[in-house]
Amino acid sequence: SVGSSHAMGLPGGLADLDRSSSMTAPRRAVDPSKLCALHALATCHAVKLVDGKLVGDPLDIKMFESTGWILEEGEDYTGVPAPQSALIGHMSAGVAAAVSQPVGKSAMPVPAVVRPPHSDRFTLDGAGGINVYELGIIRTFDFSAALRRQSVVAKRLGARYNEVYVKGAPEAIRELCFSDTIPRDFDRALLEYTNHGYRVIALAGKSLKMSWPKLQRLKRDAVEQELIFIGFLVFENKLKPTTAPVLDELRGAKIRQIMCTGDNVLTAISVGRECRMVPEDMRVYIPRLIRRKEVVPVPTAVTNSADEASCSNSNGGNGSGGVDVRAMVVWEDSSDEMRVLDPYTLEPRLATSQ
Repeated sequence: SVGSSHAMGLPGGLADLDRSSSMTAPRRAVDPSKLCALHALATCHAVKLVDGKLVGDPLDIKMFESTGWILEEGEDYTGVPAPQSALIGHMSAGVAAAVSQPVGKSAMPVPAVVRPPHSDRFTLDGAGGINVYELGIIRTFDFSAALRRQSVVAKRLGARYNEVYVKGAPEAIRELCFSDTIPRDFDRALLEYTNHGYRVIALAGKSLKMSWPKLQRLKRDAVEQELIFIGFLVFENKLKPTTAPVLDELRGAKIRQIMCTGDNVLTAISVGRECRMVPEDMRVYIPRLIRRKEVVPVPTAVTNSADEASCSNSNGGNGSGGVDVRAMVVWEDSSDEMRVLDPYTLEPRLATSQ
């Protein structure tokens, strides 16, 4: 069962990270001041409104509800776009005017709008009371299991630029961000939260100045690149009260139990210990693929063909006493990275630097 998001230092469940390493970041076209974590929580999701109720992934719903914002959809619930006049009438006048862009002879209103409660209190100077904090969701790229992320393009009323927000697995999002925007305690914070069983999602974004027609033709790869890291969204997935007792009964009946999850492996281990699938005193080793060139001594007694197949001998097997390893798997203790398994015997030992 899904619990509420935890506010780890920042409102809305965003983890507090040390950004001191990014204080001297170089100037670039992507302006961090144009991004807002609250906008990311309010727009980057697949939540729909059906019969007045929010429908979608439970975590997406929790995330959106934590903002306190209101979702208004501009199409009927069968997925067929409503007539333009009805669509604009369904939205507030401010958003329809601000984010509907002319394409040919017709306007193209956005499919959904989000806004905070009492947004009528916030007005643009001289705008005749038009709401400022209404965002139109222009493009949505649904979650991809292969990419481990989803993204959205939104536009705020009165803004001259669009806002791109991406959320997904921290490891995947990190690769899409400018390196100088990644906090220096990124790995430490991620390890801490996952070790405590929390589900961690990374948020990133950028500003994008582009016309409506070009946005409709924009490829996903062009949207999800050159991002600025925003922060971590931290959830607590609470076990149902009946989970551990049921697993105990299965164990007593000698029925094998297997966990299948898309969460971070450390989160899975923590949950496994909580429901007693993994004993507290049991060490769990997780694999890490090393993709770098290094010389590793090969014991003369080892003739395992699988080991030989995983290595590329740059000396043509001339007996130089080493092999040129392009990639290898290292098994590390989940709670102590200095404890590893021997690559040949799989016996536990302390890691040594080479």
